[in-house]
Amino acid sequence: MKKKIRCSLCDQFVDVYTTDYKNNLFIDGKNYTILCFTCCFVPKTIEQIYNSKGLIKEEIQIPYSCENLNSPKDVYNQGSAESLKQAKKSVESVQKSCDSCKNKNIKKINPSWKVL
Repeated sequence: MKKKIRCSLCDQFVDVYTTDYKNNLFIDGKNYTILCFTCCFVPKTIEQIYNSKGLIKEEIQIPYSCENLNSPKDVYNQGSAESLKQAKKSVESVQKSCDSCKNKNIKKINPSWKVL
């Protein structure tokens, strides 16, 4: 029987997750035992500028901070969530957690992933 694991932040069941935020701070300045793939991609770190043909003209790095979050639609469209409902739950959970964030200088990490 497949083990059921929940994200420590959004409390949704996960198929892909990381434990790297046990020892590293997430965007909200907190540690999480298990963080799902979807929550990890709520922080927005790149702003894309498009040309008149709709192609990417430029990508600009933006700070890893609670002020720069993807919308549920963005998270879903980039393939980080299986459904818009899942993306919405993760975005709302990250936003709520960010409301109490005081640390503005959190370093972004590239987590390693575990798949169930």
